[in-house]
Amino acid sequence: MEFLVRIQAAILTGANLTEADLNKASLAESSLHEANLTNAKMSETSIGSPCLTGANLTNVDLSSAWIDLPDGIDNPRVAGAIFCNTIMPDGTKIKSFF
Repeated sequence: MEFLVRIQAAILTGANLTEADLNKASLAESSLHEANLTNAKMSETSIGSPCLTGANLTNVDLSSAWIDLPDGIDNPRVAGAIFCNTIMPDGTKIKSFF
């Protein structure tokens, strides 16, 4: 896959990425701890092994995104993350999970 933007191993802790267009971006190994990603466009984004603890993923489209999360949303790297109307990489929609 060719990425439009590569932001690798970035520390984006607490970043306000509301409505950011991150489609086809590579955020591999980045920390998005407590980041606000509300309404962000993230389809086909490669997140790799992210730290999403406490992140807000409300209304985020992660369809066709690549996220390395063994155990899915039960993985400790997403503890406390907000998933509300979030479209997951497999196309399923999580109505709410806090």
